[in-house]
Amino acid sequence: MDFKDYYKALGVDSKSSDKEIKSAFKKLAKQHHPDSSTGSEEKFKKINEAYEVLKDKDKRGRYDYIYSNMKGTGRNKSHQGFESRSQNYKNEKMYTSFADFWKQKEQDLRERQARERGREQSQRAQQKTTKQEQKSDFFEMFFGAKQEEAKKQSKGKESNKAKRGEDFEMLIDLSLEDAYHGCMRKIEITAGNGNIRRLEVSIPPGVRNGTRIKVANEGKPGVNGGNNGDLYLLVRLAEHEQFWLDEDDVHSELTLEPHEAVLGSTKKIPTLEEIVELVIPPQTNNGRILRLREKGLKNSLGERLGDHYVHIIIDIPKKLSPDEIKSYEYLRELSNKS
Repeated sequence: MDFKDYYKALGVDSKSSDKEIKSAFKKLAKQHHPDSSTGSEEKFKKINEAYEVLKDKDKRGRYDYIYSNMKGTGRNKSHQGFESRSQNYKNEKMYTSFADFWKQKEQDLRERQARERGREQSQRAQQKTTKQEQKSDFFEMFFGAKQEEAKKQSKGKESNKAKRGEDFEMLIDLSLEDAYHGCMRKIEITAGNGNIRRLEVSIPPGVRNGTRIKVANEGKPGVNGGNNGDLYLLVRLAEHEQFWLDEDDVHSELTLEPHEAVLGSTKKIPTLEEIVELVIPPQTNNGRILRLREKGLKNSLGERLGDHYVHIIIDIPKKLSPDEIKSYEYLRELSNKS
């Protein structure tokens, strides 16, 4: 069996587009059609076979793999030389029916020998056979009816195999406190058939905005007995009334009255973990930032990674008593004297 160079038969190369291949076929088919003055039934059959393979995306892909393995090694090698390259093609698993072909190789050879013995008796009938049966041995081996049927059967077997279900992702909104401490949350999942599944999932402490939490085997169902996929909960933190985040650090504001800022004081400050006392140094300016060490976010192991920063805002009362006004006037006089 000789290798068939279908590109050469149509006068194109392996990089030619589908449009170029179609154009070349039409030109040659018109030239070599048996009804034309320059027609040749043998040439017409060859270009038809070449075009049948190259116009089909799947067949051309298989042929290109064979073609690339034959380049530089002599296109008209014997079947024996071609067999080793075909074995590589089998190992690559690019052609699912290839394995079935080699299993039936001996049987096909015996059938072909029988056909050769009866060639003389079948010459007349051969002229009336279908276009598919008039193809070359090369075509029948790789693109013929047996191979296409074997490929369909192989695909059918693949469809019956157990297949794992797809993973599923959904958003879960958490408060900053729930993300910090961890919690149990009840969620509902609507399946493809409209049924609702209710789950109770554990949210580990220390999750962040964008953390993906895996819930095993709660994704889409498997096919043909395959395992279910996994469910992934994508954390989205709700905006907090008191705190805002900067990576692992927590920030908040503290409003002081003027005398507290001038004379200093002690304030109780809520953090994500607990309420702590913060010492306000005397003569604290507006906008000053005070730090509470290791009172920021932590990770899932409980390790504290950030700090808590308190931003000072000094509030000037809108209504002052006469005595308060006199006190401020007295302070102004002292300031002018100094």
